[in-house]
Amino acid sequence: DGQYVFGVWDSNNNIKPYIQQDIVLPAGNYRLSVDVHCPGRSTSTDRLGEQCLYAGENTAYVKDLIADCGTGDEYPMQTMSLEFSIGAEQAYKPLTIGFSTTNGYFVLTGPKICSS
Repeated sequence: DGQYVFGVWDSNNNIKPYIQQDIVLPAGNYRLSVDVHCPGRSTSTDRLGEQCLYAGENTAYVKDLIADCGTGDEYPMQTMSLEFSIGAEQAYKPLTIGFSTTNGYFVLTGPKICSS
């Protein structure tokens, strides 16, 4: 809803944080989107690593979708999306959606699913 954020930071990169939920959807085409923030410490993209939006086996990486991660915590959130399909055989079965990283840093809010 954009009123709350989920944020993770680990300077040692020892954790593999994620946030996920199982959902059930009818057959169809969908778009999962979130507003995300993964800033670098300078003009590099050193914090922009393996942050990943997923729906089942479908994945989208922040580094592939967002060209400029920003250089500070004031940098605005950026929307990223993942399109996926649910076939008749997968309809109404649990599907795990979520966001994860292996480099220990992200902030996200506003997850949404809509038919596409």
